[in-house]
Amino acid sequence: MKRIHKITKVILSIIGIVLLYLMIASQYVGTYESRIQVYRMPGTLAIALNEVSLHEKMERSWVNTSDNVRIIFMPSWTFYMVQPWSLYTKRKSLALPYTNIIFLRDDIAHISLRTLEGMMAREITYVDRWNLYGWHNMQFPAWKTEGLADYVSHESDISSHQFNDILLRYKKNESLTDEESRVIYRLQFTESMRHHVMNILLTDSNINKPF
Repeated sequence: MKRIHKITKVILSIIGIVLLYLMIASQYVGTYESRIQVYRMPGTLAIALNEVSLHEKMERSWVNTSDNVRIIFMPSWTFYMVQPWSLYTKRKSLALPYTNIIFLRDDIAHISLRTLEGMMAREITYVDRWNLYGWHNMQFPAWKTEGLADYVSHESDISSHQFNDILLRYKKNESLTDEESRVIYRLQFTESMRHHVMNILLTDSNINKPF
């Protein structure tokens, strides 16, 4: 038991040192939407953000908080050091609950159909949701958590010609990749929103958030 405790302390210490280094070494780029602070690591590609697009995406979320969010863009090799398992999962971003820190690969726009603004909006939604609901987030089904994030970003890594194929495979209960599953979650969330709005219009009741 003591050995496990020591190993845990060592791991947490290493994580703390890495985070401290990343925050010290990163260079300030600018602040967007009054609370989104953008930084970039040395060697990172130039960051050119579309403020109008980012604003439109953030307006789609009702879980926006007033908490400042720090987004650190970094080269892929640095991102792999922070999240080595992404070599297998192919993740391009990492949001740390309760820290308001988000790590993003700087080459997202080159390796994905998503934009920098879309990924930022998506990850900020995760952070804000954790700040609002805490560990209760674990109780929400994936179509609410992942669906909300994709609903806000309004983007997907799935091209339009793949859409019908994913729906067909989903109806046949065939296995889907994580990115393909997010397409279904977004559809389910959007449908839930449609029913929610229709219920408000028909019953003239007070607006209650879907979750």
